[in-house]
Amino acid sequence: QQPVPVPGLERPDAQPLSVAVDGRGERLALVRQLEGRTELVLYRRNLMALQPVPLQPPGVPRRVALRADGRELAVEVSRQGQWQVDLIAVP
Repeated sequence: QQPVPVPGLERPDAQPLSVAVDGRGERLALVRQLEGRTELVLYRRNLMALQPVPLQPPGVPRRVALRADGRELAVEVSRQGQWQVDLIAVP
């Protein structure tokens, strides 16, 4: 019931749009706006590391959900004016 620090994730110049957390609170998936672009990133608390998640084919992410076991992302993505949902395996 206490806040948990997430060093390396918080940036004053980044605006979070959608956040999802796995069941153990170890992985956080985040859609954020940074420097005029929208990006999907995955944060691993045990490594204190942030990694970009590429979208193939490229698109603009809007919302993200993370499976409870942290192994799969569902991402709502806009491509050429149409919304799609991508399922992305998380290693």
